[in-house]
Amino acid sequence: MPHPALALTALCATLLLASAAGAVEVDGAVTYVAGPEAYVNIGRAQGLAAGTRLQLLRKNRKVGACDVVAVSDKRASCRGVGSPPPARGDHFVVALEAPVDPAVAADDDLAADLAELDSDEGRARPRPRKRDAAALEALARARDVVQSAPLPLLPSKKPATGTTTLAGRGRAVLRQQSWLSSSTPTGAFARTSLDVAGRGTLSVQGLPRAFGAAALRVSGDLLAPYDQRMRRGELVELYVHGASVGVDRGVVRGEIGRFYARRAPGLSLLDGAQLGVSLWNDRIELGVYGGLVPDLITTAPALARLVSGVYASLDVIPMASFMVLPRLRVGVASDPAFETPRVEVEGTNDVFFGNVARLGASVRAGLGDGRGFTPSLDAARVDGDLRLSSWARAQAGYRFLAPLAIDRDRSPLVPVVGGAHNGDVGLYVSPWDTLTIGATGGVGRDILDDSVRSYVGPEVGLPRALGDLGGLTFSYQEELGEWPGRSGAVGAVLQPLPWLRVTSRLSSSSTRRATRTASSG
Repeated sequence: MPHPALALTALCATLLLASAAGAVEVDGAVTYVAGPEAYVNIGRAQGLAAGTRLQLLRKNRKVGACDVVAVSDKRASCRGVGSPPPARGDHFVVALEAPVDPAVAADDDLAADLAELDSDEGRARPRPRKRDAAALEALARARDVVQSAPLPLLPSKKPATGTTTLAGRGRAVLRQQSWLSSSTPTGAFARTSLDVAGRGTLSVQGLPRAFGAAALRVSGDLLAPYDQRMRRGELVELYVHGASVGVDRGVVRGEIGRFYARRAPGLSLLDGAQLGVSLWNDRIELGVYGGLVPDLITTAPALARLVSGVYASLDVIPMASFMVLPRLRVGVASDPAFETPRVEVEGTNDVFFGNVARLGASVRAGLGDGRGFTPSLDAARVDGDLRLSSWARAQAGYRFLAPLAIDRDRSPLVPVVGGAHNGDVGLYVSPWDTLTIGATGGVGRDILDDSVRSYVGPEVGLPRALGDLGGLTFSYQEELGEWPGRSGAVGAVLQPLPWLRVTSRLSSSSTRRATRTASSG
């Protein structure tokens, strides 16, 4: 083993000889790593020889060395020394005394530039530019050749001012429903319906995007007895659930016609207009609305209720898997005689924790009724869903309806409902995709007569019991309280064709007073 002093003297002599021979600093980079060996972008033409040790730098910090083992004209391979091992993008500066051929130097400079852009660090590294005059002259000639090459320039095509784009989508669903009940004197009940919905948009450069939407149902009681038709004397009935135009992009948004108001909680189908201002990338919306509420059963226009008010919504999304969506509406509604206005305040909030949990709540309060301006809590709810694991989930909910709540959206065809408390829970497990087992239960209390009714029972689902054709469901409930009894049902959901779905349900129920059986399909 040589003496340290002799080794130091030999190193100084080598540096002095390299300087005297006109040595230049050449920089390079690791372009590829395969196992223990790394490959660099300089070679014999730059004066690199086998046995040379390259000091590697990463983010301008020393990270180890690499000993050259094989050399070609423009490339070389080396074996890492120390820790960490060489990595693609590491660079180095080495003093070499061999003369550099100008053409090779220019090619090497371009290769090094490409190595910088393609490095793992994603940014150019600082490199010393101490090349001789011949190398710099060759580099200038190469760049002149590239810049003077007859390459055609292809300007990007921008749409001309006033360019319009039309788009649209639609859906149609044909249903044939039939019921058969042993407790009905006539036995059978049938109805045919066709649901059609469509939406079209018109985009003009420089203008907000306009849209038009429509939704309707055509129902024909062709097979039903005369006294079972929804509208006696009418074979074909038309229900219009939407027909509006508006603007849905930009700062100002609005809609006019028949529609369901956006981001205004508790507002039903409206014959009127809505105008809002969207802020903070559509996270905030403030607006006003006004119009008439049609009959919600027949969808016929009506003058029985005039509504107007303001609304506000906020979307809080601090992260991709967490959202808080509060909504608030404050409005005024008239009574059918337009004598006693009623102020309504309704708020909702839904919180989503990704696909793990959801929690929702709403409350509606009013001020003013037929007896004067008396404040009241009309309704409230709290419900949630929780995914316990990939194969288990739970749900629970609570609803409250005040006994004196005024529901001016109610159709005259629907009887008045008294106040009540209702709660329900459910637990469902799916150990396999072919089986779902659940248990549900609930309790309700009527505020007016203080009666209580509850139920509990299991559910079993076999979604692939019939293979690709469909599945089966089984349920049973034990009913307790003021109306004790029990009920059971077997259902099937069949889809023999992509556009055809058939559902059937056979149920049986019994109470202390009477026994009834029914089936439907």
